[in-house]
Amino acid sequence: MKKLVRNDDGEVREIDVPTTSYPSSRRHFLVGRNSQCHIRIPKTFDSISNRHLIIEILDDRHYRIVDQESANGTEFFDRQMRKWVSVTDPVRVRGDTPLRLGKKFKTSIDELLSKYRAESRGDARSDSESIIIRDDDGNVRRRSSRKKPPYTT
Repeated sequence: MKKLVRNDDGEVREIDVPTTSYPSSRRHFLVGRNSQCHIRIPKTFDSISNRHLIIEILDDRHYRIVDQESANGTEFFDRQMRKWVSVTDPVRVRGDTPLRLGKKFKTSIDELLSKYRAESRGDARSDSESIIIRDDDGNVRRRSSRKKPPYTT
């Protein structure tokens, strides 16, 4: 995006301004299993509440997460303390900070917002889309919410 700016000498010039990659000017995202959430988690992940978490964009790299009194909680991995910490109050985190929603659903804000962007562009395959999660060692793996078809001969 281009923007006109005036320097100290009064000259006007055009500069490139980085644009956010999120549709519209949305700054808050509701995450959960409810169909009205901005970022929908498939209903098969039943330890995640219908309205589980709010993500607020603070700047290009930082976010505030607020648990919505979910039944099974939200945790983030504190790299300095090297342990999982429960979110009881709003917490400022980076986009690549590992999150655990509910009992086992591991992801990051970057991964959740990437899912939102894909859905907004129409690239997502609805609730049956594969979800990116991480195991306890931080390895990325995909988990599909689709039920496997019965074995046929």
